[in-house]
Amino acid sequence: PVSTTDELERGVVASIQRSRCFGLDDMDLPGEYQQGFSEMRKSLTAAVDRLAHDLYESQVHFMQELLQNADDNHYASDSTPCVHIFLRAGGGRQFFYSVNNELGLTEKDVRAICDIARSSKQAFSGTTTGCKGVGWKSVFRVCSEPHVLSNGWRFKFSSEGLGMLTPQWVEDDDYARLPEEIRTVHSAGQTVIYLPLTSCDVAEGIESEMRSMESDVAQLLFFRRLREVHLHFP
Repeated sequence: PVSTTDELERGVVASIQRSRCFGLDDMDLPGEYQQGFSEMRKSLTAAVDRLAHDLYESQVHFMQELLQNADDNHYASDSTPCVHIFLRAGGGRQFFYSVNNELGLTEKDVRAICDIARSSKQAFSGTTTGCKGVGWKSVFRVCSEPHVLSNGWRFKFSSEGLGMLTPQWVEDDDYARLPEEIRTVHSAGQTVIYLPLTSCDVAEGIESEMRSMESDVAQLLFFRRLREVHLHFP
């Protein structure tokens, strides 16, 4: 179940925000530092944006990244590691979300997601499938405000400025505006990645990829922990 207290999680998010100088205006700095700080921020923003959009040719590569991360997650010994992937298209809202029955994100995981040079996975150990932080940025190809919900963690990112690296806490009012099905699975203790999609064309591309995945069950052979992948689309 979702934790009744979120002081720890909020504190971590606030710590990451401070490390990114979130909310700091260049004009608050001494004059001799203003231009340098502004240029550094612009360069880092441009680098992250290019990474998110140019690292992978396919717009829907993010789905493979989500599956790889699910495969690297940790699970209770009495559970069957699985992930459900949903596409909701048509009507007033177009969105995608994944639901994973892992144990839940750790602070180390969260800090890795909020970075581009750090991973919570041991490199070259042969015990991981993907890399948190780097590949995960590919979600910005289809979404400008991805949400991450896992036990007491409730945060989102923005495609503006350093928003791709800087989490923002999802306050109660914003949380209440999320689709009911998202809040329901999160409240049940699942880890949820929620992506409000940018366009109908994006939704069509995701549906096409999901149909391809449905016909290619061989990919399950390459997973180490994940045992079930359930696809839900129109």
